[in-house]
Amino acid sequence: MKNFAIVALVLLLTTSCNPFSSVSEGMSTAELKEAVGEPDSIRNDLFNEVWFYNTHIVSVANDTVAMVRSKKEIREEVLQMQREMEEINKRINK
Repeated sequence: MKNFAIVALVLLLTTSCNPFSSVSEGMSTAELKEAVGEPDSIRNDLFNEVWFYNTHIVSVANDTVAMVRSKKEIREEVLQMQREMEEINKRINK
């Protein structure tokens, strides 16, 4: 029971410290701003806007959150793509 209480407390603290834990795809931009505030900057993409925050990047289309990713997640995805491209290049150059 003591271990359960510790795990529950850790989960509560980690989710309450991250306002982006309440952000989800499909929510309105008004709800997004209410949850995490105004973005640091906004850039227009071909079909949507990209909202940049200190720790996260949010894609917005038609005033609706289309995607939310932490910058850490994005870095990991880019590194994975780089590794995959290196593997493809190795296969091609054999």
